[in-house]
Amino acid sequence: MNLFAYGTLMDPDIMSHVSGQNYHPTEATLTGYRRRRIDGEMFPGITPDDSEVIPGILYRNITPTSAHRLDLFEGELYLRQTIQITLRDGLVLPADGYIVKTEYRHRLSHENWTMQWFLLHGKTHFQRGYEGFKRV
Repeated sequence: MNLFAYGTLMDPDIMSHVSGQNYHPTEATLTGYRRRRIDGEMFPGITPDDSEVIPGILYRNITPTSAHRLDLFEGELYLRQTIQITLRDGLVLPADGYIVKTEYRHRLSHENWTMQWFLLHGKTHFQRGYEGFKRV
């Protein structure tokens, strides 16, 4: 499977720790979704929204073992489903992405989430406190 990462898994240290492998990233975007910070957390979630484009990372050929570890890490808040992403050269590919489940969408704040903000303000706290690290 291919995986589109739009949040904490864009960080190579976090991705390799969680997946148990070193995957090579390719820049990609996702159209038709919005990314917002989860209330009270350092990580984001995405939901459908026709007005936005989300920058992210495509990881190709994720092994079944890595996919299982990623599912454990993401937990109950997200559903892994197939979405269509776009590479820099315009090629559109299917990839799996973690979408916030309908019953948890109320937890999305109005605050945008960016990787730059995460690296400056949230990564250390996230790595110390996020329960998903204990599940993998």
